[in-house]
Amino acid sequence: MMSCPVKTLTTRAETLANTGFRRRAVQLWRTIAIHPDASDSEREQAWRQVLATQTLTVEAQREAEHKKHQATAMKKEQLEKDRLRILDLFSQGYTPVQVRTMTGRSRSFVSGCRKKTA
Repeated sequence: MMSCPVKTLTTRAETLANTGFRRRAVQLWRTIAIHPDASDSEREQAWRQVLATQTLTVEAQREAEHKKHQATAMKKEQLEKDRLRILDLFSQGYTPVQVRTMTGRSRSFVSGCRKKTA
């Protein structure tokens, strides 16, 4: 890598960053920042790109974590809705087989809901 011209390294780093390979892009930007043939402005630009790319990576990780928590909360909410619906169906006199057919829930889930009420 050190034998490549700085312009080539810059192009590769930009391409990697644009295609989503952020860690590899950061590695190349760091290589450019310490490259002996790089001018001061190229080095400064490389460090700015390192910081910008790392910031984007952190933001993407936070966003993914937030979506994961939202999905978990929605799943718990759906479980509770299904449980209440199953209890309502049992109170209306439906059999466990009918409840499973109507809700699409497994036998163990339906029987678990029924046991909690008994």
